[in-house]
Amino acid sequence: MDERLKKRRGPITLLCESRRFRWTATITLTVILTSALAVFVNTQFRGLKDRLSLVSPGMTREEVEGIFGPPALFLSDGQPGMGGTLSWVDQLWQVDVILDRDGKVIRCACMRSYSALNRAIGRAPSPTL
Repeated sequence: MDERLKKRRGPITLLCESRRFRWTATITLTVILTSALAVFVNTQFRGLKDRLSLVSPGMTREEVEGIFGPPALFLSDGQPGMGGTLSWVDQLWQVDVILDRDGKVIRCACMRSYSALNRAIGRAPSPTL
């Protein structure tokens, strides 16, 4: 009868009763969650796709840079003048603005960026605006 009344203890129960294990598990989970939060907070989400709606053909380079800030990349077309492509990138989107030789917008495009976040989540559906 003593054996029936005895509480059964498996390895999980023994680990959970250990104070050292509880503290180790609590600290580990806290560090993981804090690290994930820090990475998410410091990730660049600049709303490039929303700001692109403010850009229209005929705008000058200065007006476009006023909307987006300085470009991450400027690719010259190789000829004299200000023609080329301005690019801005964040964790979700890449915006390319193509300029003519006078520095005026010809066209602009928005595509998914090749960021670590997009590669990690794969081809998630884009949010509808």
